[in-house]
Amino acid sequence: MKKTVSLILALIMCFGVMVYAFASTEVADDSMEITDIEANEITAIEEQLSLNVGTKEITSSGSTLDGLVYSIVDNSYAVITGYTGSPTDVVIPSEINGCTVMTIGEGAFSNCASLTSVKMPYGLTNVERDAFLWCESLTNVELSDSVRIIREYAFNGTGLRNIVIPNGVMIIDYAAFGSCSIENINIPDSVEDMDYAFAGGNSLKSIEVSENNSNYCDVDGVLFNKSRTTIVQYPCGRTDESYTIPNGVINISGDAFNCAFDLKKIEIPSSVKSIGAGAFAFCTSLANIELPKGLTSLEHDLFDACTSLTHIEIPEGVTEIQYFVFEGCSALESVIIPASVTNIDESAFNLSYDSNLVIYGMRGSRAESYAKENNITFIAIDESKPTSMPEATVKPTIAPTVKPTVAPTENPTVAPTENPTVVPTENPTVAPTVKPTVKPETPKTGSTKLAVVVASVLVLAAVVTTTGVLVKKED
Repeated sequence: MKKTVSLILALIMCFGVMVYAFASTEVADDSMEITDIEANEITAIEEQLSLNVGTKEITSSGSTLDGLVYSIVDNSYAVITGYTGSPTDVVIPSEINGCTVMTIGEGAFSNCASLTSVKMPYGLTNVERDAFLWCESLTNVELSDSVRIIREYAFNGTGLRNIVIPNGVMIIDYAAFGSCSIENINIPDSVEDMDYAFAGGNSLKSIEVSENNSNYCDVDGVLFNKSRTTIVQYPCGRTDESYTIPNGVINISGDAFNCAFDLKKIEIPSSVKSIGAGAFAFCTSLANIELPKGLTSLEHDLFDACTSLTHIEIPEGVTEIQYFVFEGCSALESVIIPASVTNIDESAFNLSYDSNLVIYGMRGSRAESYAKENNITFIAIDESKPTSMPEATVKPTIAPTVKPTVAPTENPTVAPTENPTVVPTENPTVAPTVKPTVKPETPKTGSTKLAVVVASVLVLAAVVTTTGVLVKKED
């Protein structure tokens, strides 16, 4: 009887292990599904908080009020779409036909040469791209506390010397205040996303960030992310001839040093692992720079128009040189390219036909084949001394080839896009949105369940066999 009971208990235990294993696996699956659902819900909520004019009904359009051309959207809010007036000082109304003015539309005031001053009402949340593009006489702009988004090139090329960004602004897009005469800028607590907002601001000497901003900080007037692992923007109006990037920085953002005309030397620490596109473009005095060994790619336009750069060594580990990396580097004489580079874009060295460039590299490497394909002098480096730069004995005569030169345009032409309009809240101070960290889902197969079942069967077989042996011995 005892043996029979023992056998039954063993069977129950094995069955329990199998049930628990199946239940645990199903719970894990459910938790992953819940995480995905939460992420989707958050995305949906973010979309609901935006009003996309393109998806709304335009109740009326083309109407004017004091020279302001406007549209009424969904019978709920107004968008300023143009300006035909002559006054130089413009005060935008808070309401039109009972509808809150929420948006200054794309290109609404662009190229208004006589415009000198603009005052925005509370309730206006969006200043769209190109809104005041190349309004060169515009020197005074009063942003309301309700403004949340300032889009690309919104005030690019204006005559602004000062601007107060209200605490409440969350997004300042690329070159929103580019090519202005602003010397100092203060970034409030609320700003969550800034993408080289002050591009080409040749007067900009300092970017200061509120200590309470959770996304950005400044180090001696240079813009960094909060953890100081990414340098975001160096004020290109500074007159310093050298700058040392602090140790611990991992990333150099695209365009970070763009148009820093006076910099002759930039020291990069070994901690840097990535450098964004155009990071040193138009650094026309830059003559001395050593790239760190952790890089894997030279992004496009990296040294575009660095007209004082004569020599550069690409570190081992880089595998790719993208397009226009050395475009317009008219003084470039020598480049060392390691064997690790396997991809060089055809226009990576978009130089003039009379360039004296010499490429140094390993025999049989992509550097050698690229040089031959593009009629550039190539000199092989002794493999025992890959960083040395041997002197060329007899430089071969090369037939000149005309290579295209891409000149930067003064006025960026931006294709129109539809941008969301954010509904204002009563409280102009908006807490930064907290974005949840979603664990990546671990791929699941039936192997876990199968392993548990097999283990359970083996245990059950062992119990039955042991019980049978005991019974047999007693008999």
